[in-house]
Amino acid sequence: MSESLSDKFKKKWLDLPPRSRTVIAIAVLFGSMVAIGSLFIKPHSKPRKQVEQPAVSNMLLPKPKDTTGEQLSAQNSATQRDVDKLKSDLEAANKDNRALLTRVDDMEKERKQSANGVTSDMMKELMEMKGRLEAMERKGIAPGKAPALSDALPVPTEGGKAGEEPPERAKEQEVSRIRVSGNAATTTAAQAKQESKPTPYLTAGSMFEAILLNGMDAPTNSVAQKNPMPAVMRIKTEALLPNQYSHDVKECFVLVSGFGILSSERAQLRTETLSCVREGGKTMEAKVDGYVVGEDGRVGARGRLVSKQGQKIAQALTAGVLSGFATALTPTQVPRLDLSTGGNNFISTQRATPQSILETGVAKGFSSSANMVSQFYLELAKEMTPVVEIDAGRKLTVVLIKGVELK
Repeated sequence: MSESLSDKFKKKWLDLPPRSRTVIAIAVLFGSMVAIGSLFIKPHSKPRKQVEQPAVSNMLLPKPKDTTGEQLSAQNSATQRDVDKLKSDLEAANKDNRALLTRVDDMEKERKQSANGVTSDMMKELMEMKGRLEAMERKGIAPGKAPALSDALPVPTEGGKAGEEPPERAKEQEVSRIRVSGNAATTTAAQAKQESKPTPYLTAGSMFEAILLNGMDAPTNSVAQKNPMPAVMRIKTEALLPNQYSHDVKECFVLVSGFGILSSERAQLRTETLSCVREGGKTMEAKVDGYVVGEDGRVGARGRLVSKQGQKIAQALTAGVLSGFATALTPTQVPRLDLSTGGNNFISTQRATPQSILETGVAKGFSSSANMVSQFYLELAKEMTPVVEIDAGRKLTVVLIKGVELK
């Protein structure tokens, strides 16, 4: 029974025209190649769902004014002119006040050294200075801290001794002097307190622990070393300084950037900027130079090495195999040698038939297409460089290489 079936199948196959047999053979070969290629292709992994952060909107902010660049420029120019005018007026007033104060101090010294009291020349000069100060006050220029020249000086009596000042003028003069000296004392004390307060300084080698707020996929190619991936860290401990000293930098932010290392499967992170906001709204920001240490005590954060090049290489290999089979199936013209009995031997070339033309076009087209697909997958494999995945929430240690002053 089996022999009869095989004979029937063979007979039907031989009865088919050559064109049909060729088409069926190519279809069967193509189907087998597709089945073999599917074994090398891995299913795509499902993309990880990213948690969408809720949008935060602030509806209490005032609506900004619609101002153009020309309006802002005009306002700035007018403000600058007013400021320059005020500066020039203040400089002129301060210059006059310094000159008057110098002359008053000289006259006061001469008055104290003189045993006969104030002379007429001194009184004349004092009256001139009084007139100048009154003119300045009428113009609206504050005299600054210059002593009031309206205070009367003791008038010499017949015996040549200076008399006592009127009680009212003496009281005004006393109050004025107390006010000026009090302001000066307060200003000096505030300046001294500010100068005596030390500026926080983190020395080289200082370290603190921080939480990585956002993860990263650190590339391992050479381009990533010139353009590293950024990240933000939040400090959770005090900074540990040498000789068991410490400084409070809790809840400050540190900006870091890094790239992946293929050999060690770690991400190398370097610090960029340290920013803090203290009580009262005072902000501090400084450039810091340091590196990040992982949980295992080694430089860099260990991560997962992810590479998707193998899938693309397998697809390129499958396309290349198909291209090779199609090239092998391309029909070629073979020269024919005819040997006749008459002695006229000649070589003839078999002419192309429509069937051979069709077979050649299909095979060459499939071969070139498969070759181009193979090159495309190879280019994708070159672009898909391996990355080192670092998850958010990692607790790492930041170590400073150079000291930094927190201002």
